[in-house]
Amino acid sequence: MNKLLLLCTFVFLSVVGLNAQTWKHQTIKSDFDGSYDRVSALGYGGSSPYDTPKFIARNRNDKLEIYISNLGYTGCDDNELIIVFDSKRRYVVSTGLLIESLDKDALFIAGIRQSGDDDVLTEYHLINEIMKSSKMSIRFISSCKVNDFYYRLDGSTSAFNKMLGNAVAFELKYYEEQKEQRAIEKRKREEELAMRIARRRVRDSILKIEEDSIQAWKAMRRDKLNSTKDSILESFFESPMVDGKPSDYKVIVKNKQLTKSLMSRNLAFLKNGEEFVGYNLKTSTLGQYRLMLVYIDKDQNRKEKYIYKSFRLDENGIFRGM
Repeated sequence: MNKLLLLCTFVFLSVVGLNAQTWKHQTIKSDFDGSYDRVSALGYGGSSPYDTPKFIARNRNDKLEIYISNLGYTGCDDNELIIVFDSKRRYVVSTGLLIESLDKDALFIAGIRQSGDDDVLTEYHLINEIMKSSKMSIRFISSCKVNDFYYRLDGSTSAFNKMLGNAVAFELKYYEEQKEQRAIEKRKREEELAMRIARRRVRDSILKIEEDSIQAWKAMRRDKLNSTKDSILESFFESPMVDGKPSDYKVIVKNKQLTKSLMSRNLAFLKNGEEFVGYNLKTSTLGQYRLMLVYIDKDQNRKEKYIYKSFRLDENGIFRGM
């Protein structure tokens, strides 16, 4: 009977202890940090020995710091907190917003994100949620373990008001004002980006049209040049120019196609602005003639270039390749 009574008393006191949990405001005096305000509360749940994690918010020199200690070893990778208020509103504190303490026993919270939202909210948003809620559930996740613990929020509003006064409302209002400004700046950046993309597309379209026109012109010029080249090549064998004058001579070679290929390849040496005219047999020595490529340079001067092929004129008035 006495054992049963003792067990019931223990359970009753445990329940009362949980229900009586409050958030406490204290003024801390330190030889090193001076005097500052602190709000703290003990959580419950979790796995031993990390079953009483301590939530602490302190205001030192108007700088707010929030951290949770005794929540588990924080030296593992991929630390993350999932915070749920009243089993409804969910927030995530990922690695970029968590700072490990030097002794790997606590995590400092630099901001929070609402689940599914990329916007980073401030520590004051976290305190505001604590003040207006009745329960806070926290899951600590790392590459080592998962630990769930909870906080009743009795007395949190009073404790934070003593420490921060109207700073929470002021900071939330300031955040919203800055959010609007950030949204305006974001829209401006997006509009500028859209304009740059549009201008780039217009420029690319113009360049494409110009490139297509250039390619079409080159193709037309190439076709015309090929047609002219073929015509000039044939006329060369039927009635070549000799010393710059038309003649009635014939040109006969052992391999006509090979000679044509040699004559055509030399057209590649013409530069931009130079125009192909034809071929000329220019007297070199008695009875021998050099094959010259005739063209107009960019200054409209008539020029000739020896293409390393020579012919001799026989007694029958026929030019034969040498």
